[in-house]
Amino acid sequence: MKKHTSLLAVLVAIAAMMFSTPMGAQTYSLNGSVNAVPEASIVSRTLSASDLNTVLTLEIALKMRNYADFTARVHTGESIPEAEMNSTYYPLQSDYSTVVNWASGLGLTITQTDSRRMAVYATGTVAQIAQALHVTFAEIKVGGQTYVSAITAPVVPANIAAVLIGINGLQPQLQLKSQNTTDFTTPWTPQQIAQFYNANTLTQTGAGQTIAVIGDQFPLTTDLTSFWSTVGVSQSLSNITFINVGSGPGAYGSASNADQTEAALDVETTSGMAPGAKVRDYGVTTLSLVNINLALQQIINDLPNNPTMKQLSMSIGGSESSTTSSQAQATDQYLATLANDGVSIFVAAGDGSPAQVNFPASSPNVTSVGGTTLTVNTTTGAITSETASSLGGGGVSAYFSRPSWQVGTGVPPGTMRCTPDVSSAFGAIYMTLNGHNGIAGNGTSFSAPTWAAWCALINQTRTAANVPSVGLLNPQLYPQNGTSVFRDITSGSNSPNTAGVGYDLCTGLGVPNVANLLTALSIGFTTQPASQTVTAGTSVTFTSVAVSTTGATISYQWYKNGTAISGATSANLTISSPATSDAGSYTVAATDSTPLAYAISNSASLTVNAATTPKPAPAPAAASGGGGGGAMSDWFMGFLAFAGIVRWYQIRRNPAIAG
Repeated sequence: MKKHTSLLAVLVAIAAMMFSTPMGAQTYSLNGSVNAVPEASIVSRTLSASDLNTVLTLEIALKMRNYADFTARVHTGESIPEAEMNSTYYPLQSDYSTVVNWASGLGLTITQTDSRRMAVYATGTVAQIAQALHVTFAEIKVGGQTYVSAITAPVVPANIAAVLIGINGLQPQLQLKSQNTTDFTTPWTPQQIAQFYNANTLTQTGAGQTIAVIGDQFPLTTDLTSFWSTVGVSQSLSNITFINVGSGPGAYGSASNADQTEAALDVETTSGMAPGAKVRDYGVTTLSLVNINLALQQIINDLPNNPTMKQLSMSIGGSESSTTSSQAQATDQYLATLANDGVSIFVAAGDGSPAQVNFPASSPNVTSVGGTTLTVNTTTGAITSETASSLGGGGVSAYFSRPSWQVGTGVPPGTMRCTPDVSSAFGAIYMTLNGHNGIAGNGTSFSAPTWAAWCALINQTRTAANVPSVGLLNPQLYPQNGTSVFRDITSGSNSPNTAGVGYDLCTGLGVPNVANLLTALSIGFTTQPASQTVTAGTSVTFTSVAVSTTGATISYQWYKNGTAISGATSANLTISSPATSDAGSYTVAATDSTPLAYAISNSASLTVNAATTPKPAPAPAAASGGGGGGAMSDWFMGFLAFAGIVRWYQIRRNPAIAG
């Protein structure tokens, strides 16, 4: 009897292994969702009733599929249509629904979902979250302020962990900050900044373009109108729109003075330097990355109704070491999605000494903007010297790999992303703040909106010629290293980095000659070559159309795997009888008679399948054969064998059932 019982136990165990889902019982710690909290920061591990009732907003961030492939395509300038984004790159709807249902089942309150399925936003009390996600919380003190913060990572079921980047918002002490300072030195007006960088010769005003900015305060409208009037800029409040993200910013004056300064600096700079453009100011409650991601999601959602919003300025940041890897990856997905939608994103590289690598400036999907110190002849208004600002941020990222376009003279050896990409004056710009005119705003917080305004001038020109917006700017900037598009900054430092010839970790490629930059970006493709698959010997044609904003005649040069193809100098490339050796990646470069004007197309792959001859039909399978059903057939036969064993055992125990 004992032998029979043992046999039954073995069979039951085998059945359990075959038909159960053990993965559902496994759990994983999402370690990238939290940073280690220094013991010295922990005030108490025993939470009060008030602490336990503290409400946190969480971002449950899902992984995009095939993300490396997606960003590689975006970095060639490709714009992937929404249908393909849904089928290939955004998280699956089934996975998203599973995560939403799981979060709801934990008792969390779902506050916002995402049509692109990259995040689920939810709220819960510390007590709820601690129980649901097996997180340990403590009362900690950072920078003189007390927070209730997670000190251990969340633990989730394996099937949930498989589709998540992480869960953000568990450590509310992790906040970005505004990148600015103010003083009362003699500030420059927008017109003077335009003169310093050869933008004053342009007739473009940014008309027809919209610039987005993100911050946790809105400027006073009275400050805006006073600023425009004082500096002689023709602007109107009808061109400024304030958008509350979530509950929106607190009352003016409730945030730090730096946040109020930032609010005025961003809108006054963008609207003053591109006076024909509109500005959409997205206001968040705090500068947590959860709130920043909510703002980025809102901008993505708003693009269909605001198709001219092709430039975004973000004068906020925090050192990578104070940002969790999960937060950085989740934000990077939104930034890459915006870049794919043709939006150029400019982020302040950071203010502070010693130099630090700031995020989001370290994302490869943005243009990181550093700062310089200007000395100007007060009589002529000409620049007498320009050096790297000692307070400008820069360095090598610990999070992001170096993108393929970040090459050229001065780029240091290594495999990780370098910042900044470009620079402009660190300060001081004329501001009106709290009714006071003539305040000087400083910092890379000024440099980033300056570049966003210049981008609006460029996109105005491209739009008028039916050329697509420039989108992610960096792949088009680095080929201009050492040309007259940039004035190279070769002196100064932001310790430990020193400015030098070509690219450097203080000022990037340098500061722009805006007129030359506009010329360099005067060509764009209206028809891009498309990937194709053919059989060997079957003719194939790649088609392209490039347009110049100046109406200039375009010249073409085709490349295979980065090597020029001799004689391939037409808009279209035909390979009359391709062999398998012709398979590869094809691009075409477009230029005109202006030495600076240059654009390169998306890459298009050619797959050449070898020609095959029909094979004779196989002989009929023997009637008694097992069929070759592969792994599924083997599994099924195993199941039948197992079922037979069970049946044999049942009959042996009770012969009456045999009939």
